[in-house]
Amino acid sequence: MRPARGLAPLSAAGLALAAASCGGHPYPELPPAQHVVIVSVDTLRADHLGCYGAASAHTETFDRLAREGVLAEQAVAPAPITLPSHATLLTGLEPWHLGIWHNGLYRLEDRFETLAERLRSEGFETAAFVAGAPLASGSGIEQGFDLFDDAIPDLESAGYEEPSRTAESVTDAAVAWIGSRPGGGRRRFLFVHYYDPHAPYSPPPRYLEDAGGTGGAEGFVAYQGEIAYVDDQLDRLVRALEEHGWLDRTLLVVTADHGEGLMQHGELTHGLFLYDETIRVPLILRYPGLPAGRRIAPVVSLSDVVPTVLEALGLALPEGLDGQSFWRLAQGGNPAREYAFSESRLGSIEYGWAPLRAVRTGEWKFIAAPEPELYDLRRDPGETKNRFETARKTAGWLSEQLERAFARIAPDRPRALDDAELGRLQSLGYFQGGAPGTARPAQGLADPKRMIRVQQQLHIASFEIGQGRYRAAEKRLRELIARDPGNLAARCRLADAWVAMGLLGPAERVLSQALELTKGDPRRSAEVLWRLAGVHRRRGEYDLALRAYEKHDTLVPPSAASIAMRARVLHLAGRTEEALALLEHWLERSPRSTAAWRELARIAEDAGFAGRADEAWRRVLELHPGDTEATRKLARKD
Repeated sequence: MRPARGLAPLSAAGLALAAASCGGHPYPELPPAQHVVIVSVDTLRADHLGCYGAASAHTETFDRLAREGVLAEQAVAPAPITLPSHATLLTGLEPWHLGIWHNGLYRLEDRFETLAERLRSEGFETAAFVAGAPLASGSGIEQGFDLFDDAIPDLESAGYEEPSRTAESVTDAAVAWIGSRPGGGRRRFLFVHYYDPHAPYSPPPRYLEDAGGTGGAEGFVAYQGEIAYVDDQLDRLVRALEEHGWLDRTLLVVTADHGEGLMQHGELTHGLFLYDETIRVPLILRYPGLPAGRRIAPVVSLSDVVPTVLEALGLALPEGLDGQSFWRLAQGGNPAREYAFSESRLGSIEYGWAPLRAVRTGEWKFIAAPEPELYDLRRDPGETKNRFETARKTAGWLSEQLERAFARIAPDRPRALDDAELGRLQSLGYFQGGAPGTARPAQGLADPKRMIRVQQQLHIASFEIGQGRYRAAEKRLRELIARDPGNLAARCRLADAWVAMGLLGPAERVLSQALELTKGDPRRSAEVLWRLAGVHRRRGEYDLALRAYEKHDTLVPPSAASIAMRARVLHLAGRTEEALALLEHWLERSPRSTAAWRELARIAEDAGFAGRADEAWRRVLELHPGDTEATRKLARKD
């Protein structure tokens, strides 16, 4: 058990404002916050925090902030997956209006204004410290930040256990930034992202032990250990805000992008289902003058955070936001919304199953699926008894709300993933069969709840591959293919296991079989071709690899990543000038492409063209300040 911790009490002004309230009357007008800090803890279930009812949780910091601030009891994520949910958190627009349904496959387009862009235009200094690959530069989340620190270790060097950076590393960087900027003076926006509760769960040993586990513990206990570890790092962050004069001038928002299944309803991690274990998230506001310890029962959405922050800062709200401010509700006013909406297309995108949509009120949740679901959340918070057949009128009313909310949907324009991006995301359990086509209409598609066993086996196989247990993964995937010969995902993951074992011949054969399954679906074919090209590249068959990469680029629009890979193969084949020319031609049309400048620098350096390499590394650093590889390469020249 960790010792209890406490901060200095709220300022005298804050106490006076709190004392001015009585009963259920709205609180008086609060002075605008000078700064705003948003902390997002990836994959954090609300019901695993003490302040949300988890009696055995070691979450003293979260609990203290809830006592000192306002807690939303029914905060809803718009998607059970990292990038779509964070895009909503930082724009106030729903994922289906942004056109973002998955990690990696989509990006936040420049035409959408982020909170960071708006605040920078108002004179704020903006900084972000990001822990997980789905939010790294290129995701679009970086828009508007003066400093965007995503120094995430490369997957190949970091290994499976850390395709992200630890909460301690993130906090070290954020605390250093806070320490160099006193609380007075220029207004500031700080965004801090922690990733540790995301699978695979590997908390530092003492946190695992405190949670009741051992070195081999998995699942619930290790997940609790990760949360306790983040809680300690959040304490460090809050103390830095206090020590440097920020805290009593700052609106602090602590939330999460989604939760975690932990085998409730059969889901091991997250992304597929829309039950509360994955879409109900913690949401706490702390600001002097807010009624300490207040709990708000009406439903709110992560899309409401941007308008709430803007109102708290005394800034006008832009037109067209999906979110609605709950700043007045936090002070004792009336709720701004009755419904919150969520969508999951992971099953459709990755497996060809039906997409899911949900609408939630304070009392009911309706899930639109091939087999519709309706839950009475007050009587059945665990969502175990489907009331669809016995409460058709309620289901019909909620279905109408859902249809209105999704009447306008952005075009579905996924992008191609490169080898490294695909590897990162697969190590986290996504894209088990590559990054296949766009979401399909729900009619006639399998209901994900009837297919959960398949996803469980693919997730387990993915984790086994990442942990080096290739034979176990091979056995599991062979059995899955024997039961379901048309399962493209199982064939692709089996190829990954064989590539990791050095069995390139079998990997090539199973990918050739997978290619037959993708006829008529260009995007699925492209992703299989990408893997097949990788097999040829590893075998030194550069002509075959190049042809596969080139065919890939005829099936999907070429990207900086695919151009970089083609250039790499040309260089390996001894055609270095062609490689450099290909990259330079691409950079003429896309001069801000970090991936292309990075590959140009690497190839030029390897070929002995020092001047061209240095210039390319400088461009990488220009586009991505703090880039560790570019900084290291240029430092050697000084």
